[in-house]
Amino acid sequence: MDKPMIIIDGKKVTPAAPKMLAWRRVAEFDDMDKAGLTMNELMDKYTEMIVLLFGRDTVTIESLDAALDVSDVIPMYRKLSDWLLSQAFEKLKKVPNVETAEAQS
Repeated sequence: MDKPMIIIDGKKVTPAAPKMLAWRRVAEFDDMDKAGLTMNELMDKYTEMIVLLFGRDTVTIESLDAALDVSDVIPMYRKLSDWLLSQAFEKLKKVPNVETAEAQS
């Protein structure tokens, strides 16, 4: 899966390599009951998650407020969380399957 990107101050920014903190926060956020949040609170939460998932000093709440259209906030979060999941399983594809190797011997 291609890395998501955003343009901040005219520069293309891609996410840093994801850390376990990001994984845990995405899991908590996705499981969170959002029904009681106001629209403003919900958009603030999505924006905070985007900042976390980019993991770059250039991506701040303020820079996102200036760079993202409101209709792009949730799709950007989804792209980033899907990318995070793909990264978590990317190396597993390269791990040898011992059972298959033994069966072929």
